[in-house]
Amino acid sequence: MPTSSVSGLKSYIFEFPSADSADANMPQQLDESRIDKQWTTERRKVLNLTKAEYAALRAQLDKVDGVKYGENRVVTVPEKTSPEIVDPQGRGATGAKPLDDGYEVHEANVLHAMGVRGASSANAPVVAIVDTGIGENSELKHVEGVKDAFDHKWYNRIDKHGHGTHCSGTIGANGRVLGMAPEVHEVGFRVLDDRGYGTDASVLQGLDDAKEYFLGHGQKPMVISMSLGDDP
Repeated sequence: MPTSSVSGLKSYIFEFPSADSADANMPQQLDESRIDKQWTTERRKVLNLTKAEYAALRAQLDKVDGVKYGENRVVTVPEKTSPEIVDPQGRGATGAKPLDDGYEVHEANVLHAMGVRGASSANAPVVAIVDTGIGENSELKHVEGVKDAFDHKWYNRIDKHGHGTHCSGTIGANGRVLGMAPEVHEVGFRVLDDRGYGTDASVLQGLDDAKEYFLGHGQKPMVISMSLGDDP
């Protein structure tokens, strides 16, 4: 699971209102090895600090408007989830209701009867799945790609854990299983690793990626799905 790479230190996030604010208020004498460069951006600094160093920096930043900070906590999902939306026995997803030719997610029929299916149109929302990614699955017809927060690359499909694929299917499956909104388009943002672990910093990077996608695609409405928890 993700931990600080330096013994005796903890990982902390500092979010500044601007890059100029970050440059002006970051401690200049800080050793480069204390900066987690994987997740640090112009406005967000992820640092490995002792408790005393964190307390001192907090006291300094409390005098600066618009700065947010906190521990960079571990974020996780349940143990490996089967990426199969229809299981080998054909029972469908958890709680799925049998149909004549397949299954629908539990109580999705209530929405479908109201005509709510996430129908594709110029203003139809896109659902961002912020999770372990979205993998290959014949039940998923409208996945536009997956942005990986760890390497900053786009993939057609990627999910070696399964939880993100499961969540994607619950929302948008459109095959033998019908999800809550089977005609909606989905985009994956991979913020958890193959074991289902990430941090607040990786999730924030995924949200940045989702915002960038939103701004670059005509600012279509976007729903963000995050079925995440912390490490017990």
